[in-house]
Amino acid sequence: EIAYGVISFTNWLDRFDLESGQPMGPLPFTNWPMLCRFDVSGERLLVGGGNRAAQVWDWQRGETIGPVLPHEDQLMAGTFLPGTPWVVTGGHDGAVRFWDPQSGLPIRPSLTWPSWVLSLDVAPGRRTLIACGHVGNAIGLIDLDKALPQPTLLPEAAVLLAEIDSGAEVRIGGGLTMLSQAEWLAKWQAFRRAYPDYPSHRLNP
Repeated sequence: EIAYGVISFTNWLDRFDLESGQPMGPLPFTNWPMLCRFDVSGERLLVGGGNRAAQVWDWQRGETIGPVLPHEDQLMAGTFLPGTPWVVTGGHDGAVRFWDPQSGLPIRPSLTWPSWVLSLDVAPGRRTLIACGHVGNAIGLIDLDKALPQPTLLPEAAVLLAEIDSGAEVRIGGGLTMLSQAEWLAKWQAFRRAYPDYPSHRLNP
């Protein structure tokens, strides 16, 4: 499947099944789509453009997920942040903005870029956001560990995470018991089920 942006007065994104070549129905868009980016699962699509906003879509259903994510000028760049439910967007207003697309709320203050933001991407296997600008061919690196808020865990989840990190079970009243490989894996899987959006780089098996 592929999303094809039509930059014209028709203002839509055409969807096609690559195997059959058959259309899957358009995604309506209000003004000149210029950004199309899938998440790693291929289920969510980030779209932005001349309407000065971005929005996340459920690709299969053809429905929006959450409200629009506004900018003050045309939106040119954006990507999903791996290991989180969040997205980052940028455009002609020179702002790099971090969002919770479900609520439409920013997760931190925006970063000011010295020019148009033309491209945003996350370096593979690293916690670095790469931003490319218009003036002076500017390329910047943003440390996501410092830029993003840290997740808040319930007390029982914090204990489970400590056990995963240490490889030992924390016993009430004190004392530690080393975990077998199967016990450790069971705790790791339980944590991932309970906290699927916890940054994966902080929970490496």
